[in-house]
Amino acid sequence: MPVLNVRTAGAPGGEVLSQTAREVTEEEFGSELDAFGSAMLETMYAHNGVGLAAPQVGDSRRIIVVDGEQEYVSEYSAASYVMVNPVIVEFGEDTRSTEEGCLSVPNFYISVERPESIKVQYRTPAGDIVVKDFEGFMAVKIQHEIDHLNGTTLLKHASRLKRSRYEKKIKKIVKRILERNNVG
Repeated sequence: MPVLNVRTAGAPGGEVLSQTAREVTEEEFGSELDAFGSAMLETMYAHNGVGLAAPQVGDSRRIIVVDGEQEYVSEYSAASYVMVNPVIVEFGEDTRSTEEGCLSVPNFYISVERPESIKVQYRTPAGDIVVKDFEGFMAVKIQHEIDHLNGTTLLKHASRLKRSRYEKKIKKIVKRILERNNVG
Protein backbone atom coordinates (compact mmCIF):
# COMPACT_ATOMS: atom_id res chain seq x y z
CA MET A 1 0.00 0.00 0.00
CA PRO A 2 1.22 3.51 -0.71
CA VAL A 3 1.91 6.00 2.06
CA LEU A 4 -0.58 8.84 1.60
CA ASN A 5 0.21 12.55 1.72
CA VAL A 6 -0.72 14.08 5.10
CA ARG A 7 -2.25 17.57 4.84
CA THR A 8 -0.99 20.37 7.07
CA ALA A 9 -3.26 23.00 8.60
CA GLY A 10 -2.57 26.39 7.05
CA ALA A 11 -0.68 24.98 4.06
CA PRO A 12 -1.99 24.50 0.50
CA GLY A 13 -4.31 21.48 0.46
CA GLY A 14 -5.04 21.85 4.18
CA GLU A 15 -8.47 23.38 3.54
CA VAL A 16 -10.06 19.92 3.78
CA LEU A 17 -9.13 19.88 7.47
CA SER A 18 -11.66 22.62 8.29
CA GLN A 19 -14.58 20.92 6.51
CA THR A 20 -17.11 18.46 7.92
CA ALA A 21 -16.56 15.03 6.38
CA ARG A 22 -19.44 13.20 4.71
CA GLU A 23 -20.73 9.78 5.72
CA VAL A 24 -19.57 6.73 3.80
CA THR A 25 -22.50 5.40 1.77
CA GLU A 26 -23.65 1.78 1.59
CA GLU A 27 -22.22 1.22 -1.90
CA GLU A 28 -18.74 2.30 -0.72
CA PHE A 29 -18.32 -0.58 1.77
CA GLY A 30 -16.16 -3.46 0.64
CA SER A 31 -12.68 -4.22 -0.65
CA GLU A 32 -11.82 -0.73 -1.93
CA LEU A 33 -12.72 0.81 1.44
CA ASP A 34 -10.71 -1.91 3.18
CA ALA A 35 -7.68 -1.10 0.98
CA PHE A 36 -8.05 2.61 1.76
CA GLY A 37 -8.19 1.80 5.50
CA SER A 38 -4.99 -0.23 5.14
CA ALA A 39 -3.30 2.67 3.32
CA MET A 40 -4.38 5.00 6.15
CA LEU A 41 -2.88 2.63 8.74
CA GLU A 42 0.37 2.41 6.77
CA THR A 43 0.47 6.21 6.54
CA MET A 44 -0.22 6.62 10.26
CA TYR A 45 2.63 4.27 11.20
CA ALA A 46 5.01 5.75 8.59
CA HIS A 47 4.54 9.15 10.26
CA ASN A 48 4.84 7.74 13.81
CA GLY A 49 1.21 8.53 14.53
CA VAL A 50 -1.31 6.83 16.80
CA GLY A 51 -4.41 7.91 14.87
CA LEU A 52 -5.38 9.40 11.52
CA ALA A 53 -8.60 10.71 9.97
CA ALA A 54 -9.43 10.55 6.26
CA PRO A 55 -9.53 14.38 5.87
CA GLN A 56 -5.87 14.43 6.96
CA VAL A 57 -5.01 12.59 3.74
CA GLY A 58 -7.36 14.68 1.59
CA ASP A 59 -10.38 12.35 1.67
CA SER A 60 -13.51 14.00 3.01
CA ARG A 61 -15.22 10.83 4.27
CA ARG A 62 -15.95 9.83 7.86
CA ILE A 63 -13.16 7.28 8.32
CA ILE A 64 -10.57 7.09 11.09
CA VAL A 65 -7.81 4.67 11.98
CA VAL A 66 -6.41 4.29 15.49
CA ASP A 67 -3.60 2.21 16.89
CA GLY A 68 -5.13 -0.09 19.50
CA GLU A 69 -2.23 0.05 21.93
CA GLN A 70 -2.56 2.27 24.99
CA GLU A 71 0.78 3.91 24.21
CA TYR A 72 2.75 4.48 21.02
CA VAL A 73 4.23 1.44 19.28
CA SER A 74 6.46 1.66 16.21
CA GLU A 75 5.00 -1.16 14.16
CA TYR A 76 1.59 -2.45 13.13
CA SER A 77 -0.51 -3.52 16.06
CA ALA A 78 -2.92 -6.42 15.83
CA ALA A 79 -5.32 -4.18 17.72
CA SER A 80 -5.49 -1.40 15.12
CA TYR A 81 -8.95 -0.09 14.30
CA VAL A 82 -10.44 1.15 11.04
CA MET A 83 -13.67 2.93 11.98
CA VAL A 84 -16.14 4.02 9.33
CA ASN A 85 -18.86 6.56 10.21
CA PRO A 86 -17.88 6.54 13.92
CA VAL A 87 -20.27 8.16 16.39
CA ILE A 88 -19.71 8.63 20.11
CA VAL A 89 -22.98 7.42 21.60
CA GLU A 90 -22.02 7.89 25.25
CA PHE A 91 -19.47 9.93 27.19
CA GLY A 92 -18.19 9.00 30.65
CA GLU A 93 -18.50 11.52 33.48
CA ASP A 94 -14.78 11.69 34.38
CA THR A 95 -12.39 13.75 32.27
CA ARG A 96 -8.65 13.79 31.82
CA SER A 97 -6.25 16.36 30.46
CA THR A 98 -3.74 14.96 27.99
CA GLU A 99 -1.02 16.66 25.98
CA GLU A 100 -1.90 16.08 22.33
CA GLY A 101 -0.03 16.48 19.09
CA CYS A 102 -1.25 16.04 15.53
CA LEU A 103 0.25 14.93 12.22
CA SER A 104 -1.60 17.80 10.49
CA VAL A 105 -0.33 20.38 12.98
CA PRO A 106 3.37 19.44 13.21
CA ASN A 107 5.46 20.52 16.21
CA PHE A 108 2.42 21.83 18.08
CA TYR A 109 1.37 20.35 21.41
CA ILE A 110 -1.31 21.43 23.85
CA SER A 111 -3.17 19.97 26.76
CA VAL A 112 -6.80 19.09 25.95
CA GLU A 113 -9.40 17.98 28.46
CA ARG A 114 -11.67 15.18 27.22
CA PRO A 115 -13.95 12.51 28.70
CA GLU A 116 -11.97 9.59 30.14
CA SER A 117 -14.30 6.98 28.64
CA ILE A 118 -16.59 6.77 25.61
CA LYS A 119 -18.86 4.32 23.83
CA VAL A 120 -18.47 4.39 20.05
CA GLN A 121 -20.66 2.96 17.32
CA TYR A 122 -18.90 2.47 14.00
CA ARG A 123 -18.81 0.22 10.98
CA THR A 124 -15.97 -1.88 9.65
CA PRO A 125 -14.88 -1.45 6.00
CA ALA A 126 -16.95 -4.57 5.26
CA GLY A 127 -20.04 -2.83 6.69
CA ASP A 128 -20.40 -4.66 10.01
CA ILE A 129 -21.78 -2.55 12.87
CA VAL A 130 -19.70 -2.45 16.07
CA VAL A 131 -20.48 -0.81 19.42
CA LYS A 132 -17.49 -0.70 21.76
CA ASP A 133 -16.38 1.00 24.99
CA PHE A 134 -12.99 2.71 25.13
CA GLU A 135 -11.18 4.38 27.99
CA GLY A 136 -7.96 6.18 28.81
CA PHE A 137 -5.59 7.04 25.99
CA MET A 138 -7.69 5.05 23.48
CA ALA A 139 -10.71 7.26 24.24
CA VAL A 140 -8.56 10.38 23.79
CA LYS A 141 -7.18 9.20 20.42
CA ILE A 142 -10.64 8.39 19.07
CA GLN A 143 -12.08 11.74 20.20
CA HIS A 144 -9.15 13.57 18.58
CA GLU A 145 -9.71 11.78 15.26
CA ILE A 146 -13.48 12.33 15.33
CA ASP A 147 -12.73 16.04 15.84
CA HIS A 148 -11.03 15.91 12.41
CA LEU A 149 -14.20 14.48 10.87
CA ASN A 150 -16.06 17.50 12.21
CA GLY A 151 -13.54 19.99 10.77
CA THR A 152 -11.84 20.64 14.12
CA THR A 153 -8.06 20.60 14.31
CA LEU A 154 -5.95 20.79 17.44
CA LEU A 155 -5.52 24.51 16.72
CA LYS A 156 -9.19 25.10 17.60
CA HIS A 157 -8.49 23.82 21.11
CA ALA A 158 -5.62 26.31 21.54
CA SER A 159 -5.73 29.87 22.83
CA ARG A 160 -6.01 32.60 20.22
CA LEU A 161 -2.39 33.66 20.89
CA LYS A 162 -0.93 30.16 20.52
CA ARG A 163 -3.01 29.52 17.37
CA SER A 164 -1.94 32.86 15.85
CA ARG A 165 1.75 32.16 16.48
CA TYR A 166 1.50 28.77 14.86
CA GLU A 167 -0.38 30.09 11.82
CA LYS A 168 2.25 32.82 11.27
CA LYS A 169 5.02 30.22 11.48
CA ILE A 170 3.31 27.98 8.88
CA LYS A 171 2.76 30.93 6.51
CA LYS A 172 6.49 31.76 6.66
CA ILE A 173 7.43 28.15 5.95
CA VAL A 174 5.00 27.90 3.02
CA LYS A 175 6.28 31.21 1.60
CA ARG A 176 9.90 29.99 1.78
CA ILE A 177 8.99 26.71 0.06
CA LEU A 178 7.11 28.51 -2.72
CA GLU A 179 9.99 30.97 -3.23
CA ARG A 180 12.52 28.13 -3.30
CA ASN A 181 10.43 26.38 -5.96
CA ASN A 182 9.88 29.63 -7.87
CA VAL A 183 6.10 29.44 -7.40
CA GLY A 184 3.97 32.53 -6.85
